[in-house]
Amino acid sequence: MKYIKTFEFKESDLEPTSSFKTHDVLNNKVWDGDVMLSDIKSDLTEIANEFWKELDIDIELKDIYLTGSLATYNYSKYSDFDLHLVVDFKESKDPDLMKRYCDQFRLNWNTKHNITIKGFEVELYVQDINEEHTANGLYSIMNEKWINIPSQKENTTDMNEVRHKAEGLMIQIDELEKDFINKENVDSLEDRIVELWKKITKGRKAGLESGGEFSLENLVFKFLRRNEYLKTLSDLKIKNYDRKYTI
Repeated sequence: MKYIKTFEFKESDLEPTSSFKTHDVLNNKVWDGDVMLSDIKSDLTEIANEFWKELDIDIELKDIYLTGSLATYNYSKYSDFDLHLVVDFKESKDPDLMKRYCDQFRLNWNTKHNITIKGFEVELYVQDINEEHTANGLYSIMNEKWINIPSQKENTTDMNEVRHKAEGLMIQIDELEKDFINKENVDSLEDRIVELWKKITKGRKAGLESGGEFSLENLVFKFLRRNEYLKTLSDLKIKNYDRKYTI
């Protein structure tokens, strides 16, 4: 992946997002018809179990979901395996604290590891079982069955809209990085980082609920992730925290 600064933005940079097309069949590297290939199931299960072992929390793993474009007809060479480990945070003494811990752990884990299966990266998440999931395709790996059967939906989003919205967010991330490096506006930096992260993730969730995989907000999120701007924002959050408490 390349790191793109806003002043270097080119039309070709939209290709990772605009490449998601509707196909007639599910990806045959993952599926035989609508049945997950046995080697894929085995590999994904092993990765999820290793993640769960490292996470080391005292609540039950309810299920392992595959979602995202590889669970739909809208995949591309830029797709990845979105693995969701499903838990009930209410089983912990402090659900909010447990969720924050899991979110930070999976960010660190995904940053530290670069695992690919048949050319597709593997991204892991921890999902609350009580959280509504509106993905077009949702597959239970543990139970070997579809929860949400995918349908064929065409991409009708204007890619220029994706570009303009992404550019605005990229500029904000660049400004946060500049302030961190130059030690400017330090009093507000932490809040600005957190608020921008919330804005991007809440926007994606709203987009998935209203428009699915091809919603403007979700495509913007994919663009920022593919071009490492989300990683930059996550890294800034960690580095700013470390600086704040370093004596």
